[in-house]
Parts: sequence; C-alpha cells; structure tokens
Amino acid sequence: MGFVSSRGDRTAEHMAYMTKRRRELGRLGGRPKKPSREEAREAALERLVPKALSALEAQLDSEDERIAQVASIKLMEWGWGKPGGCPVRRGTS
Repeated sequence: MGFVSSRGDRTAEHMAYMTKRRRELGRLGGRPKKPSREEAREAALERLVPKALSALEAQLDSEDERIAQVASIKLMEWGWGKPGGCPVRRGTS
C-alpha cells in the first residue's frame, strides 16, 4: 500500500484518505451520539406508557373501590387532561 511509510506507521496522506472514506460511508467511529433530552423523553414514553396503561386497566377491575376510582381518574386525566376548575363569580348574589 502506498500510504504506509517504511517504519510501518501511517502518513498524513493515509489518515486524510481514511477520514474521507469513513465520512463517505457514515462510519465516523467513536461513541454514539447521545440522544437529546426530548428524544430520550419520547423513547421512555414509548416504552413505559403501554405498561402504565395496562397497569391502570388491571386496577379498574380491583375489588377495592378506591383503587378502581383512582385508576379511573388517572385514565380520564390522561385522555382529556386535568380539569381546570370552575370560575368563581364573586360579588353576585
């Protein structure tokens, strides 16, 4: 190979060629890029939401009415959001 010196180490020409080829092939090496906070959040939600919903679904059939009620409320909040509360009109009778 014409890029290797007589001592066996690589020349600058060889290293430039190898860097160019790695970039062309998309193999830059090194540590993989760390996901952004938003990407990590989305990945966690994709993995955990189905488990959480199945756990709440199982709680809906609980013998304890309080557990079923809390599970129902959580599912409704998940689907429609928490209620904003009713506006209070003061000073009118």
